[in-house]
Amino acid sequence: MLELLPPTSPCPPHADPRLERTTTRIRDLVAGTHLQMALSIGRIVVEEIYDGDLKSWRRRGPKDPSLRRLAADPRLTISASALYRALGIFELKVRFADHPMWDMLTACHLRAVLGLPESEQCRLLDLATTSAWTSQTLEHAAAISRDNHKTSRGGRSRKSPVVRAIETAERALAGDQDVDVASPAVLVELPAEQRDDLLRRLSLIRERCASLATALEGQLPESHARSESKPGVSSYAPH
Repeated sequence: MLELLPPTSPCPPHADPRLERTTTRIRDLVAGTHLQMALSIGRIVVEEIYDGDLKSWRRRGPKDPSLRRLAADPRLTISASALYRALGIFELKVRFADHPMWDMLTACHLRAVLGLPESEQCRLLDLATTSAWTSQTLEHAAAISRDNHKTSRGGRSRKSPVVRAIETAERALAGDQDVDVASPAVLVELPAEQRDDLLRRLSLIRERCASLATALEGQLPESHARSESKPGVSSYAPH
């Protein structure tokens, strides 16, 4: 989905005519599907900024000064990330112009494969088309592909959502912040209704944490699990 931003200031003085034309044409694209809009925006940028030469964009990349100035223009009404995604989707259209996916997939599908090697893009888009994948299914497959390529290059594997959620909760509640948000003192002045709601939420979180801890302990060697449960060794113990 393209993130639309509110229109702001008028044309600045001494602006680059190419950027002015590009901004105007993109702002005129207020109708159609998200995929049609992304393709049109990508085509406009390539035509105006790169004189219709897609290879020029590939060579110069996202750090190209003209592209960065365009992305920073407050009158553009779309975010910088949406602009870069539109360019990536337009590049897919050029490379896979006759692929049947264009009649079946959405912008969310195509966004999932951006940044992957061309061979992986082709493989996943073929599968998504022939198997009628949802965008979520394709996103999951693309995430696995990214992890595999990072690992093969010696990079760090992508963390799963549950790992990121647990780490975020630990940072918030373990006193790592400037203000100790986990201190019981902050709960004293809460209204009774809010305290009841927090108790319900904490009960659910405690149950989920206990379930996760049980699952993790089941994957540990028996000797390691015993050492974790000894006094003085940090371990999760739900109450």
